[in-house]
Amino acid sequence: MRAVIVGYGSMGREVERALAERGHTVAARIDATPGRGDARELTAEIVAKADVAIEFSTADAVVGNARRYADLGLSAVVGTTGWL
Repeated sequence: MRAVIVGYGSMGREVERALAERGHTVAARIDATPGRGDARELTAEIVAKADVAIEFSTADAVVGNARRYADLGLSAVVGTTGWL
């Protein structure tokens, strides 16, 4: 499986570790914080390299990110907490 990790904080890094242990590939790490991750936003080019997004961003970003996944045809697992 090739995954995009969206939100590369402590949980994003833990997801990356778990993926590697299981023989999966991280296609990209997305984080809005400059210098953290491979890109600041999800693009069609990144999605073309991935099978799934694993979402651990912030509560205020989840809905917009979910719309982006749907628009780009990318399945996603959302683990972000604190949103309604």
